Amino acid sequence: MERAVILSGGTKVGVEHFPTELQTSSFIRRSRSQHSCGMPTLAEMEGQYIRHIVRSVDGNLMEASRVLGIARNTVKAKMRPHSES
Repeated sequence: MERAVILSGGTKVGVEHFPTELQTSSFIRRSRSQHSCGMPTLAEMEGQYIRHIVRSVDGNLMEASRVLGIARNTVKAKMRPHSES
């Protein structure tokens, strides 16, 4: 998420600011069709990105929390479906 904000220049964060593998995922295509604006919500993108990082470190939540710069409990909470935090 931080990467996307930095790449956006601090204005509007778009799909193009996320890693290529997230831009082309079925998640993006599915989310675009579900929202009237054609884009997934920030919470959806955040959850997808966190799950992507967790998968990339073979499920190691401590390593994922280090990469993401957030607490391990926050990683767990944000991976839950419909997480508001």
